Amino acid sequence: MPLLHKVTISLFTVFVVVWSYLAFYREPALNTQALGPEAKAFVSQSLKDFCSGLYTDGVCPKVSIAGKQRWTASTYLGGSEIPTAQTDAILLAQGWQKIPSDYERTTVFCKQGYSARYDYAGSYVGTLTFAGGSHNCVKLAQKA
Repeated sequence: MPLLHKVTISLFTVFVVVWSYLAFYREPALNTQALGPEAKAFVSQSLKDFCSGLYTDGVCPKVSIAGKQRWTASTYLGGSEIPTAQTDAILLAQGWQKIPSDYERTTVFCKQGYSARYDYAGSYVGTLTFAGGSHNCVKLAQKA
């Protein structure tokens, strides 16, 4: 058998073995705490608390709760014209600490290792998201 065929078969075998390993043995979650039941409960309750502080009926529009890499709870407020100052005041009153953001037009808050962040256009909030496993917020919580 020519050398080229042997190399091709070897490479194909390596590809199949690596692909099989990756397909059947999923990578462990880097932040298992952010996917735990406590994280889901915390972000869900944080969203409920925020909505109660914003609306008299406590119901925010377009709510989403998901847990892929970490639990997140979000609401889209873009059509509601909620001022950033009002959002900041509610979060600060609920014990969230505002920290500098790495991205423009994004504001970030931390509480107990969790993050609350929203994007904004002009002075109005777009999407507000509560999430577990924020690296900066975990570091801040460990310092306290």
